[in-house]
Amino acid sequence: MSANYNIDSDSDEDDVEAVAAIANSTTWHLHDIEKLKEQTSELLDPTWKDTRNKHLLNKMLELEQPTITVKMIDFLLQEGVCDSLMSFITLNAPDSVRPAPTDTHSAALKKSYRAVILLSPDNPTEALNSFLSKKAALITKRIFDIFLMDSAGSFYHSYRLLESLLRCYPSEVFEGLCSDGKAKERITNMLRFIGFPPVCELLVMLLALTPVPRTGTLYTACSKNRWIFLDEMNNWNFMLQIAKVVANPDQHCALNSFVNADQHSTAAAQLLQEIIEKISLEESGESLLVPIGSNSEIIDTLMDGIVKPRVNTADGMRRSCARMICFMLRRAADMEILCYNHHPNGAPPSATYVPNRLFNLRESIVNHVRARLTDVLTLMHTFDSFHHEHKTAHKYSNYEVAKPFTSLRAMAIEVIVLMVESEETVASAILTVDTWKLFITWVLQYAHNNVFHALFYRIVFAVLRQEQEDAQRVLFQKAKFASFLIENFLPYSVGITKDAVKAAATAADKDLVARRIACRGLIMNCANAIRLQINSQATAPGNSVYLKNFFQTHPTWKDFQPKLATATEQQLKFGMGVEIDASTDVKVGNERGGMGGNPAEDAHAMMNEDPQVRFAKSLGFYEDAEWTLNRASLGNKDDLVMNRRRSFEEGYGSFSDYQDDSPQVVVDEIDMARKKSPNTSPYGKTPPLPPS
Repeated sequence: MSANYNIDSDSDEDDVEAVAAIANSTTWHLHDIEKLKEQTSELLDPTWKDTRNKHLLNKMLELEQPTITVKMIDFLLQEGVCDSLMSFITLNAPDSVRPAPTDTHSAALKKSYRAVILLSPDNPTEALNSFLSKKAALITKRIFDIFLMDSAGSFYHSYRLLESLLRCYPSEVFEGLCSDGKAKERITNMLRFIGFPPVCELLVMLLALTPVPRTGTLYTACSKNRWIFLDEMNNWNFMLQIAKVVANPDQHCALNSFVNADQHSTAAAQLLQEIIEKISLEESGESLLVPIGSNSEIIDTLMDGIVKPRVNTADGMRRSCARMICFMLRRAADMEILCYNHHPNGAPPSATYVPNRLFNLRESIVNHVRARLTDVLTLMHTFDSFHHEHKTAHKYSNYEVAKPFTSLRAMAIEVIVLMVESEETVASAILTVDTWKLFITWVLQYAHNNVFHALFYRIVFAVLRQEQEDAQRVLFQKAKFASFLIENFLPYSVGITKDAVKAAATAADKDLVARRIACRGLIMNCANAIRLQINSQATAPGNSVYLKNFFQTHPTWKDFQPKLATATEQQLKFGMGVEIDASTDVKVGNERGGMGGNPAEDAHAMMNEDPQVRFAKSLGFYEDAEWTLNRASLGNKDDLVMNRRRSFEEGYGSFSDYQDDSPQVVVDEIDMARKKSPNTSPYGKTPPLPPS
């Protein structure tokens, strides 16, 4: 007599019938006795089977290198066995404590590691692939239990396992995330630990699907389930949730002695930046970007984090908020983004331009930030009053800073700079006389701060190039910026510098001279940018003539030009006045250079370029047409260079306009292509930082 018994059945009636059938059997076999023991144990203890499974798994994980064999598949596929195996990884238990980075690895954590390696080896067997293809969705659901507060598991283990599953079974992973409607809950739990490595990287991997090549069949096969996941994140307004963590991590994250609020905020900002960078390149992720422009809540949350200081709050969170505003303004400026496709077999990567999905939201982002710029300016005017209270001065080798500039102030100013560069009317609307005077005061107050000098030059350069008369009138006529440049400029001549130092009688005078020496690079760059812009106006009819008329009637500007010309020519001497033989090899660093080029060829090319052209480019004056011309139709290089030099002299003038006997200086071309196309803004890209 044989009993028809299902070993995986949970029915009590089946248990009773099977026990009775075995007991009434006239022929007894060993397996019948084992079944009788199992069924009797289940009747007495319903959790017996789960206890037995955990006992067997525990024995397996005590081995140094456990493996999944074909015989083990049937066992692992039994109901509840995979859940029991995952419990060794998630380590959920009441009153459990997550291990600290300095803790010694416990026996439970070692078993967790072995379980992870068991499921995600470098070279999986066919038996393992067969198991994972059936249980990938279940494993995905269970691995997120590691982000519950009662877990003592390692986030590195969850990263390893999910990365392995995404490489081979991405569709099943997204199915496991969303099939039970708990995707929002799972991601919320992850955000609670965003500052713990590598949780940020894990979220980027899930949202951007980084382990799967975009040209592979897996990427196409999982597109439907991934879209469901992204759509659920969009309905939840996932970007806003990250912004809230950036601005207020202490309200949304788990804090301990190893990860503080600043670290959570920094990690959340990194997450937001990487997600925007990656999904702005693909069409399927565009839905996540829409909330950034559709309403101002995300921008307002980040701006509140900058301008609304909280009690006992460090500057790290405010810096993270400012960094994100700057990033979004920069990222949205370009219509296309240059990407490189990597090919197998060692073939060189190919460059291609990909549409930037964030560019479509540029106008909305600019408008949202513009609505809050007055708050940023208020922060600038009141920064010293609250930020440096009860703080001591910073002493350096040759100077002292009573009130440090701080990276937070620099980032807040960069927000203003990016807005001025992105919209021509911003400078006229927000840069008042008091704001300009404050920035001009900081030029000398922070004479050794090259970061602020570079940001300040970008604002001046944008106001010059945008040719908005109202903004230029405030800067030059009301804030008297030109007079400031002339009064505080000390030439590079050694004799003049020494005379100025000797003439300083008091300590205050000596300090002023030292500050003028430190910031003369910025002063000279601003003065030359003014000169080049004035010369360019003659070649662009219809533009504002205010700047040219103002400086023609300025009482000291014309007399200042010879001093500026001499100082500029001295600075343009290659090698700081030391003559370099261009016929000899110049070795810089290693032989191949940082990007695999020849440093000797690069140095020769730099020396062969006209120094005035090189200097004008360093100030941000470019010729767009140079990059679009068909060079094959222009003849040889010498003819091209002569034509360019002739166009410089005819169009943009030289120092000889101000100095009778000086050698004629050829300045660089100015972007005439953009001036001829008024609908193309020249401020989408940031000009290079000027030398100090």
